Amino acid sequence: MKQSKTSLRRDFLRTSAQGAAGLAISAGSASRVFGANDRIRLGLIGCGGRGNYLLSQILQISQSHNLEVSALCDVWRKNLDRTSARLRKETATKAITTSRFTELTRSGGIDAVVIATPDFAHTPILIDAMESGKDAYVEKPMATRMDHARKALQISREKELVVQVGTQRRSDPRYHKGAKLIQSGVLGKITEVEAGWHDCRPRWARDFSDVVEKDVDWE
Repeated sequence: MKQSKTSLRRDFLRTSAQGAAGLAISAGSASRVFGANDRIRLGLIGCGGRGNYLLSQILQISQSHNLEVSALCDVWRKNLDRTSARLRKETATKAITTSRFTELTRSGGIDAVVIATPDFAHTPILIDAMESGKDAYVEKPMATRMDHARKALQISREKELVVQVGTQRRSDPRYHKGAKLIQSGVLGKITEVEAGWHDCRPRWARDFSDVVEKDVDWE
């Protein structure tokens, strides 16, 4: 019995959860080889550093999962043009490019979206994608407002969509192995666990000297 495209893209999203960023799995780990008519068409929304990192992970599994990045979206034309050129060079794919995310989320030619925008835009884009029936991978945090989070959860349940949030330290296989090691009892009785993550860098700081008004869709 032929598997539907919806089922295939859900298999892809579920399988991809094994990776460090939610999309990072090896090409050899695919459970099956898809046919030409089963191609999954992804739209990447957000073509900055994080979006290009995710693109690298996607391209590693693109052949084994018969998927392609068919469309790109970013409000800054330099990001958009740079990522489009990269995609053409590495895959010979000439993706659709746009500064308006709705052209991807509401497109009948896109099966699922990957959202790698700044935090405040995550949930509005996710909600629009789900309302259009798209499965989605969204970078953390899923939401910055509780009402957005509740609405996203409601829509995903009503439409039975697959939505994956990129919590890489939760899905990183190294952490899974560490948990299994502790659970195995080989370390004996554990009475205290201490963990820390120290990072005082201004991660929000970026050089913006090359940003000019004409290159940005400010609206």
